[in-house]
Amino acid sequence: MAYHDYDYSTYDVDSGQLKVVAGALAGLVVGGLIGAALMLIYAPQSGAKTRKMLRKRALALQHRAGETADEARTRAEEALDSALERARDATDEVRDRVENIQKRGQKTLEAQRDRVASAVESGRQAIRRR
Repeated sequence: MAYHDYDYSTYDVDSGQLKVVAGALAGLVVGGLIGAALMLIYAPQSGAKTRKMLRKRALALQHRAGETADEARTRAEEALDSALERARDATDEVRDRVENIQKRGQKTLEAQRDRVASAVESGRQAIRRR
């Protein structure tokens, strides 16, 4: 048996071929959906019954979509209220911290003023004693 150097480049798939395959698959899916819709329309039951059934299902779906939208709106409002409450709490906490820092700073400033005033007074008294 001899070793053959086969050219495998013919098996490489380029993007153009992938687009063709993707298009074919999309066509199959869309065709399947269209076939299902036509099957419902041309079902053995009468057209009036089929239309009535489709109408009922459409109304039920519309009702369910409305309920889902209402639930989503309620959840969104609750999430917004919760976020606003957390933001208010965080703001209050930051405000309290800032006030505490200001009070500590004021106390430190007053203590330093007292120390400086005491040192100045001690210096004056020392100068007077000479």
